[in-house]
Amino acid sequence: MTSLLSVVPVLLTVLVVGCFLKLAARLFRRTVLSWRHSLLFGLLLLGIAIAKSATGLAFSLVVPPAVGMILGMALSIALGTWFFSTRAKTLQGESIGWRGGLKLTSVAVGLMASLGLSLMLLANALRPFQP
Repeated sequence: MTSLLSVVPVLLTVLVVGCFLKLAARLFRRTVLSWRHSLLFGLLLLGIAIAKSATGLAFSLVVPPAVGMILGMALSIALGTWFFSTRAKTLQGESIGWRGGLKLTSVAVGLMASLGLSLMLLANALRPFQP
C-alpha cells in the first residue's frame, strides 16, 4: 500500500502539467490541444526530472540553484516548442508551428512559475504564525 501511495505525487505532477498546458491553450484561444498530448508532455518532463535527480549531485556542485531553475525553465520551453510544433493545432486544423509551440509552452511555464512564486510568498507570509 505504501508503494502505491508513492505513485500519487508522480501522477499528480503529470496531471498538473497537463492542466496548465490545457489552460494555456484555452487562454491562447487559437490553439487546440488534446489531453493525450498534454499528458505525454507532462510524462516527458517527468522523465527529464528523474534523469536530473539521478545526476543531481554532480550537477548541483557546478551550477547554483537559481541558474539551475532558469536552465530548467529554458529546457522546458525548448522541449515544449519542439513537442507542440507538430502536435498542437489551430482552429483550422493546421499545426501551430515552432512559434506557436513557443508561445503555448511559454504561457504554460509562466503560469506554473507564477503559481509557484505565489505559493512561496504565501508560505513566507504564514511563517510567523507557525507554533
